[in-house]
Amino acid sequence: MKSHLQKVDTFIFDLGNVIIDLDLSAWINDFNTLTGGEFSLEELSEEVFFKEFEIGAIAEEQVIEKVNKKFSLSLDVYSFREFWNGIMVEIPIRKLKLLKDLTNDFRTIILSNTNETHQRHFEQWIIKLMGCEIQDLVNNVYYSHHMGLRKPDPEIYLKVIEDAQISPDSTVFFDDNQSNVDSAGDCGIRSILVSHPNELWKYFYE
Repeated sequence: MKSHLQKVDTFIFDLGNVIIDLDLSAWINDFNTLTGGEFSLEELSEEVFFKEFEIGAIAEEQVIEKVNKKFSLSLDVYSFREFWNGIMVEIPIRKLKLLKDLTNDFRTIILSNTNETHQRHFEQWIIKLMGCEIQDLVNNVYYSHHMGLRKPDPEIYLKVIEDAQISPDSTVFFDDNQSNVDSAGDCGIRSILVSHPNELWKYFYE
């Protein structure tokens, strides 16, 4: 076992750009083409409806209504889902297998800022790829819209620690957002910023 794994018994993984590959640039470009706007991803993520959707405060049909009204669109549920889910471009099987393999020796947890539309899409995708549900690949799954909290709110990490009964000092957290990494670190969790598609491979195998 690699030396940096010897004092670890739990791994927490974000999904987007950690397990699931996203194309953020292409998606925001498509959004601007659709709306005729010039929004950045940061600006869009600060929209109230975006945050409400990620904490489960509003449902999919309400988001569609808000998006249509704010951006003068007429998306139906099917066109909304196709567009909204277009941010996800690939789920590498080797990453899913890594999650499954790690459960032989470690506690593995998913903690993701997500929403009901994305959840439905990636969970069906994983079933097609692996023949099982994401819950069968790890020990615990926590979604922001089920918890009523989203990263980087420290409360979300504290709730996971309490619910999963894990020790922060023997836990490693992987996320692609610096604010999320910093917040988890403030809660005592060793945290790693994932900035490259092979970051997990480098940590576990190189």
